[in-house]
Amino acid sequence: MGLMGRAEPALITRRRALQGGVALAAALALPERVLAEAIAPSLIRSRPSLRPGGAPRIGPYRVLAGSLHDHTTDSDGDTASERIAAFLHNYRQDLGIDYCALTDHSDFFPLAYQRDTDAAQAGQPAVVPVPDIWHRQAALAKQYRGEDFSLLRGFEWTNDQENHLNVHFSQNWTSRLGTGDASLRMEPFWDWLNTAPVTDPTGSGLGIGGADGIGIFNHPGDKGALNWDDYGLQKGAAEKMALIEIHGSYGREGRLDSDAGWYWFALSRGWHVSPVMDWDWHMWTADGVMGNTTPGAGYDEGHTFLPGQRSLVLAQNSLPGSIKAALAARRTSATEIPDLWATLRGPGGTWQGGYIQAGPGEKVRLRVDAGSPTEPLQGVEIISDNGLNGSAHYFGDNPDWAANHSQLTISYIEQHRRYIVNGTATRKRLDGGRRHDGPPAGTVVGSAPLTGTRASATIDVTVPRGPSPRPDGRHFFYAIVYAGKSSFPARAWTGPLLTNPHPGAHPDASRSTPAAAPGGLQAPPPPRFAPRPAPLPVPSLARPCGCRL
Repeated sequence: MGLMGRAEPALITRRRALQGGVALAAALALPERVLAEAIAPSLIRSRPSLRPGGAPRIGPYRVLAGSLHDHTTDSDGDTASERIAAFLHNYRQDLGIDYCALTDHSDFFPLAYQRDTDAAQAGQPAVVPVPDIWHRQAALAKQYRGEDFSLLRGFEWTNDQENHLNVHFSQNWTSRLGTGDASLRMEPFWDWLNTAPVTDPTGSGLGIGGADGIGIFNHPGDKGALNWDDYGLQKGAAEKMALIEIHGSYGREGRLDSDAGWYWFALSRGWHVSPVMDWDWHMWTADGVMGNTTPGAGYDEGHTFLPGQRSLVLAQNSLPGSIKAALAARRTSATEIPDLWATLRGPGGTWQGGYIQAGPGEKVRLRVDAGSPTEPLQGVEIISDNGLNGSAHYFGDNPDWAANHSQLTISYIEQHRRYIVNGTATRKRLDGGRRHDGPPAGTVVGSAPLTGTRASATIDVTVPRGPSPRPDGRHFFYAIVYAGKSSFPARAWTGPLLTNPHPGAHPDASRSTPAAAPGGLQAPPPPRFAPRPAPLPVPSLARPCGCRL
């Protein structure tokens, strides 16, 4: 002990330092804390990174990368939340991430005890009293909060009838037990999301109202037969439901096999959503991720590496408030590989997620910025609704009625009933089980080449003259950037820009959604870079991965 009873910093002796392989410390006998602060950056830099240059900067923002959807033993993951949080923070530079989120299934809230797996990993007795899940994860998020990395807390609403949703940044949580299972409609959850939060007097977080949260449509096509009432628009909920996951298969083989077609479809149905590509990881330990000391050496489908896809957020820093503001503004992009990024701006510098003043037939100049240090840029396509009604092109998320499918539940029976009554209300898949990877034909309205590792392009497009499929009458644009080999490219999708017609041409939001109108289509320009290859066959997964449970 030192003066005034203070503990002296532990010294690195020659023996301890040599055992650790640090000869310089053995000579200098530096205090352990000082030594760690001095050598940690060099050790981190010596490990491989999936994003060596760090978060790119564009305008006032950094392009932050991470995942908004992952699981722990607080629900159906295989690793304790504390261990995952520490792993992601310690290896943030290796993974090239600036934030990550824990979104356990709220069916498990609140629980007063950790599961046995947590205790075994920590070398403790089988049942260890701990605070409830919701508050314990809030404490973790507070512990790992900073301008260069933050852990976020959310929950997954797990309704296997309607499909799943994530909610971030809400003070309360809800589960399907209270807002889902008793109904074959989305109204109970939408009512909760539209209600101002009221603190739960019991302290468990199961309070009324989630209007302070940000919502995500999770894994389109994977859970539930009713598909959020076939993406039926609820105007109040549309303000809070800011994002939609578009990821498909994982690893390098997963390219050209995404759920990005549902992004287009949700926009056409009237939702104002922006794309994200999350990990939705569960098997952190079983897949060897936690034991990998060089996670920045590659990416794969869980075979000791996390997936390459990332959710990109245009924010000033990684603090939760900055990220929440960006998500609410729909300033997100989605990428299939760790270091590919893309952004979209409209007239006046309007960022993706915003509105541009433009009426039918008007020319609009868009700007795309993109970069990829490891896979050279190819080009960019601009996608529009182009006056096309998506209902004629998208068919529901499940196999046909005769298939032996795990989701043959009461909700599937209800879906089939709706299909029989009205075939356009809830549609069944007719394409043999392939994901909806892209938008309908005829919606590419502009393109331009991109070269090198960072580039920009300006592209002139025309607002469609025909009616919009959206109930509010707005048209939309977004960009898809391609990098790498033309035969097997990596892609990044930007958030959308929606048109805001000039005064006097305001759309009639009360009108019915039009039928498909080929006469209203804008003729797409000839491609100015290598056209997209045909989709590859969907790979068969011979083993379960750590995702999507």
